[in-house]
Amino acid sequence: FDNPKPIRLIKRILEISSNDSDIILDFFGGSASTAHAVLDKNKEDGLNRKFILVQLPEVLIDDSDSNKAFANAIRLGYKTIADVAKERIRRVIKLIKEEHKVNSNIFQKDISEIDLGFKVFKLAPSNFNIWNTTVEKNSDEIEKQLQLNINNISHKSTHEDILFELLLKSGFEITTPIEQITLAGKPVFSIAEGELLICLDKDLNNEVLKAIAEKQPSRVLCLDEGFKGSDELKTNAVKIMESKGVVNFRTV
Repeated sequence: FDNPKPIRLIKRILEISSNDSDIILDFFGGSASTAHAVLDKNKEDGLNRKFILVQLPEVLIDDSDSNKAFANAIRLGYKTIADVAKERIRRVIKLIKEEHKVNSNIFQKDISEIDLGFKVFKLAPSNFNIWNTTVEKNSDEIEKQLQLNINNISHKSTHEDILFELLLKSGFEITTPIEQITLAGKPVFSIAEGELLICLDKDLNNEVLKAIAEKQPSRVLCLDEGFKGSDELKTNAVKIMESKGVVNFRTV
């Protein structure tokens, strides 16, 4: 870019105004200069600052005369400023890892102790079909709404999409530690060291329900679709959870 935010200046600001584990928020993320500076500064002083960047998916315009950087980015396959920012963060992380291999003495911490990951979230509609209260109150429209809510999850949704929406709706932050474990052959997400267990498998059985209950989490969430319409299995699930002291069991 012609006039990017200078990394040295941002690092100096971080040095005089931030502490370990502080979150650095940049509402105009641009090409991710702030993320670059945070990662670089953490490498230098061993602190564990985090960053949040906010950037609209502003489309890059191929105008070589006014902005050669945008034109080059488009030729490389990037469509938005946000795409450029994500790639820059990836390259900074890759560079830090390569620097550690060459000269680990410049690092204040071992590379395994440095947080070099990041997540990208996009504003999107809910993964769950919501009852439309504006439809006409006639039998045909109501029947359509009922059908939509029988299979209430968008076919475009991934497990990760559903997981993070349920995480937020359950009152957890998106930075909450998540671990994927296997119970009775089924993938289960353990949230906040087992406080909440989420199973998104669409073919549940008594074995996995018992295995989840054995972990004695505070809360359990399963997909209603996973019971395949079996009221017997769902009733068994409630009893199994209660027998292990799990009183907050819900299906979605």
